Amino acid sequence: MAGWIFTEEKIFKKSPSILSYGKLSGSYGTSGSDGIQAYQYNSLYKIIPFFPAFQGIVPTSPYNLYNPDYSWALKKSLNIALDLGLFNNRLLFNATYYRDRESNQLVNYPLPIQSGLSSVLGNLDATVQNQGFEFSINSTNIKTKYFSWKTNFNLTFNRNKLISFPDLANSSYSSQYVIGQPTSIVYGYKYKDVNPTTGLFEFYTKNGTVTSNPAYGPASIGGDEVPIANQEVKYMGGLGNNFSYKQFSLYIFCQFSSQNAPDYLAEIYSSNQLGTEYNQPTAVLGNYWKAPGDVAQLQRLASSQSSAAIYPSAIKFDQSSGVYSDDTYLRVKTVSLSYQLPDVFLKKIHIKGGSVFMNGQNLLTFTDYKVGDPELPGSFTSFPIQRILAFGLNLKF
Repeated sequence: MAGWIFTEEKIFKKSPSILSYGKLSGSYGTSGSDGIQAYQYNSLYKIIPFFPAFQGIVPTSPYNLYNPDYSWALKKSLNIALDLGLFNNRLLFNATYYRDRESNQLVNYPLPIQSGLSSVLGNLDATVQNQGFEFSINSTNIKTKYFSWKTNFNLTFNRNKLISFPDLANSSYSSQYVIGQPTSIVYGYKYKDVNPTTGLFEFYTKNGTVTSNPAYGPASIGGDEVPIANQEVKYMGGLGNNFSYKQFSLYIFCQFSSQNAPDYLAEIYSSNQLGTEYNQPTAVLGNYWKAPGDVAQLQRLASSQSSAAIYPSAIKFDQSSGVYSDDTYLRVKTVSLSYQLPDVFLKKIHIKGGSVFMNGQNLLTFTDYKVGDPELPGSFTSFPIQRILAFGLNLKF
């Protein structure tokens, strides 16, 4: 890590009424990072496994391409923060704005297969920006001799954008990125619905016409693929409450998030196709087209691999906006209840300290996301996040 940083901060005077603390701070700096293995500029070779040596020489193959001209990636960071303490610091508030611009990134740039290797390590002449706001609140809501209630809350908004990319249209990333758009955008086909006559999925072409077989490739080179989704997280955060009454303590923490993400249809129309020997969610039952005139969510079932319902229809659907949906959820992530054993009792059994506790993880989830775990979008067959209950006893001798 190398670079420089400049900071500035101002402390507000205490107010005898509401404001008890205040600080405005800011920083700007640059840093450089390699983030790669050593000696990647050399032309390296690797041993070919399972091949016997010939005349005492072990066969090898090229591992990477020679490129001595790359340099460190550059990151420029701007941060501005406001900290406030209110009501004798019973309410603490922080708001932070940040903007990071990274350029000259070290990436394995994709190459045509004719080059002999799939990529070459080098600097990418592009600038990516991440900026956003982070808010946090810590409050002491109630504090008496025997009872207290404290709350902590945090909320984050991040926005990503590709600022510049010289000659993007002629690069290997022409069908992946758009200048001025997030790097998390997804190219694909704009989905319409199921044709009630043919029972096949239909899509919009780049010209707005309807077809069941859109043209491959981005619209800029004659295809029908356009930006259809942005998987950037819109917002995320958490809310925690800590209650204590005499020897009892209860902590409840909830997390939430919102984004546009693949849903269960992404897996059904890729690896777990309807009609094949895979378990399917009950959400598909009765929702597919059966006869002309049906208005259905899903297209007709295929009778063979050569069916038009497989290719192009199902294959194209898996690459369309039809497999993306809203992924917003609130999850009760942690609940912890503990009881501190009385000192009088502990002294009688010659123990310095002790408590009994119960911890729960992932107890409840509130969401409209259908089929699968909203924290693991796009797959309903992956191992889900587990609900865990744990009970225990802590003793200090």
